[in-house]
Amino acid sequence: MRNTLGGQGGDGHVRRRAQLAASRCGVTSRPRRYEVNGFYGGNLMWKIIVGVIFIIGGLSGAMVLRFTNSSGALAIVGMGLVVWGIVEMRRGSAGSSGSPGRPVTTAGKAAMADRAAKALGLDQRKSKALVYLYEHRSMTIADFEKLCPEADRASLEQDMQALVEMGIMTSDGERFVIT
Repeated sequence: MRNTLGGQGGDGHVRRRAQLAASRCGVTSRPRRYEVNGFYGGNLMWKIIVGVIFIIGGLSGAMVLRFTNSSGALAIVGMGLVVWGIVEMRRGSAGSSGSPGRPVTTAGKAAMADRAAKALGLDQRKSKALVYLYEHRSMTIADFEKLCPEADRASLEQDMQALVEMGIMTSDGERFVIT
């Protein structure tokens, strides 16, 4: 299994457990795509648009399917693309891979991060850090100090290092980035 959570030290078993718990909560580390109707995915609309063009072109006789010279076959291919795009939109998938749609609102991201924190058994400070990471995609130690003013800097640095060792985030200079 390829390690996608970065190689910032830590036990591989702990990293795999964190990844498994996060995936059970719907948390993935896939890059975001642009939003279409509340779902991320660039593959949803193009299928419908191209399908409609194929249908119109095929039924009007202005276009034909290559190598068959059949306008009816082009209209059928267009119908297939439209149906495929609609089915994926209804399922909420983010493309042809069938991955679920991501929450778009801040509240949705916070709820997803909270579920992941509970599944991982994180304490309150680490849970706050995880929620902040899911909302902002990165954080600094100063951001963490604003989240938890009651804790001293050394404790916060230990918490951030523990999250790095679990594979939840990686260090990028002074910033910590979610993996």
